[in-house]
Amino acid sequence: MSAETWGHMERGYKPGLHGSPPTKFAPSAQILAHAAFAIGVTPADLEQVDREDAAEVLTKMISAVHPPEELEADSSEIDDGRVFFLVPKGVSMDDRERIRRWAEKLAEEFVKNDGPDEDGD
Repeated sequence: MSAETWGHMERGYKPGLHGSPPTKFAPSAQILAHAAFAIGVTPADLEQVDREDAAEVLTKMISAVHPPEELEADSSEIDDGRVFFLVPKGVSMDDRERIRRWAEKLAEEFVKNDGPDEDGD
C-alpha cells in the first residue's frame, strides 16, 4: 500500500483533481484489512465501525497466519471470573505472559463497561 493511500485512509478523503474539492475515501475491504493487520486492529474493531467486509477479510488473514491447530487455549483468573484466550503453540513464556495481561485487561474493561450494549457489541 502506498503512503498516499494510507494518508487517504487516515483522513477519510482524497484531494480533488485540478482544484476540485476533496472526495470521500473509503478503502476496499482488502486494503483496510491489510492496514488493520499491520497495526493490530481486530476484526471486532472493524465491525464496530460497520466494516464487516474488512473484518471478514482480516479474520481469514489471521487464520492463515495462525491456523486453529497452531493455537492453544489458556485462561486466567480475574476479579469477576475467568478469562480464556488463545496463544500460538510454542510461544515464549514472556509473550504468553504479555498475552495473558492483555486478555485480563480487556476482560476487566468489558466488565467495567457492563459488557455488550443492546446490539451485542
